[in-house]
Amino acid sequence: EYMGILIIGGMEKKWEKDIEDFSKHPLNTNIMDPADPLYQGLEALALETNPDLAARSALEYGLNFIKNPGKANIREAIAALSDGVNKKSPVAETNRKLLAERAKCQMALGNYGYAVTDLSAAIGFEPIPELFDLKIKSMFLISKNEELVKFFESCPKKEIFSAESKDAYKNSLAILKKQEEEKAKIDTAKKAKKSEKHRIISAINKKNLKIGSRIHNIPEMIDAKITLDPAGKLHFPVLLVYEEHMQCDIIKDFVEDMTLAYHISKVLSAGLPWDLAKAYNMDTIEFFFETNMTKPLDPHAKISETKEKFKKCDMNKKLIDILQDEHYIIPQFPVFTVLAKGTGFYSSFLANQQTCFLIPCLLYTSDAADERSSVDLGGRRIIKKK
Repeated sequence: EYMGILIIGGMEKKWEKDIEDFSKHPLNTNIMDPADPLYQGLEALALETNPDLAARSALEYGLNFIKNPGKANIREAIAALSDGVNKKSPVAETNRKLLAERAKCQMALGNYGYAVTDLSAAIGFEPIPELFDLKIKSMFLISKNEELVKFFESCPKKEIFSAESKDAYKNSLAILKKQEEEKAKIDTAKKAKKSEKHRIISAINKKNLKIGSRIHNIPEMIDAKITLDPAGKLHFPVLLVYEEHMQCDIIKDFVEDMTLAYHISKVLSAGLPWDLAKAYNMDTIEFFFETNMTKPLDPHAKISETKEKFKKCDMNKKLIDILQDEHYIIPQFPVFTVLAKGTGFYSSFLANQQTCFLIPCLLYTSDAADERSSVDLGGRRIIKKK
């Protein structure tokens, strides 16, 4: 009947007084049974009309879950505390407690990002030292070093921080300094690489060379690049192709002022395992390059037309002189066809002017040829220094 009176009306002052008593004097509830509909009705009305009471009730409910171990209880606590936060209590202390406890729960689950958000909001309500330390710890654990440093330095009273927080600040400073140094090194390396690239392009243009697209996709030549030494000399990776036997040699470092004769003599002195007839020697070999085998990368480069498919090279000439031929467009790196005079293939090849399919067999490095020590690598031989 009393509930009916409350709901129907006519006793507004009476139930308002009851709610006030219920809110301000929790001990009064001791004389009532929580299962009593009257108790439940008064409690519901009290919570509905008093956001702070509702928020504190949710806080107490959440703290009961926190007392019990386990992630499931922590998640239940977060749900209860979130409900309390949503009540929007007008009391700063209540909001601070709700947000601080929820932050601690998030930290227990490893959700440090959420914890930082809650701690920032809690500090906004009541800036107590514990919250500052928890926020520093959370930011450090998720490597928010820049934010940590800014937060620490923005606080006028550094004495509120614990020794652990101060150590975290120092460590974050050290990490940021190291990151800046590494970034500076990377930036310097990028600038140097860019500068070196410009120097190489400039040298290529000054020496009247035409660079075109890559033609031969040989694994050992994937990263092959033209370099420039301090003396201004270009260094080329060079591919020697033995069309008759579908084999090739790779000279990794061919300086522009060296000759084909010099390098091929070193290769021959090491021996060609596939040349069983010993047809390839300094008296029989000849070098050719394919004319205009690709298009120059520079759209303004002049192309000289010719009817010759292959053009013979003077192997006693410097490499740079051969590459400056008006009909030679370098396909990323110089490529030369090597033939042996006096063979049937020699005459047939020049007559048909055709190229064969390539299979790499010998990897040769110019600075290692004199030692002539070799290692068998499953069909390939690498001549290198001892």
